[in-house]
Amino acid sequence: MDSKNDLILRLEKLANLQLSPTERVKMAADLDKMISMISSMADLDTEGVEPLVYLSEPALSLREDEEQEPSDANNLVEAAPKREGPYFVVPKVSSKPAE
Repeated sequence: MDSKNDLILRLEKLANLQLSPTERVKMAADLDKMISMISSMADLDTEGVEPLVYLSEPALSLREDEEQEPSDANNLVEAAPKREGPYFVVPKVSSKPAE
């Protein structure tokens, strides 16, 4: 058996396929086409071409970090819509489903 047939049989086993002899011949021809296409890319002049990292630009742009003074806890609580002493008042959250 030659290396191409060994490769086809190995791929068949890895993909958990059961190919007929005709399908194996077609798969070998398809692989030859793919390898030929990929090999032709080696002849391309890529000098000065930036590598593609993302298919689209990132949606979010990052801002520079800026050092700021920490917020005064009292001012934050005073700005809350509801508060009780030094605490924020929030709606009750229950993991028990409503009946």
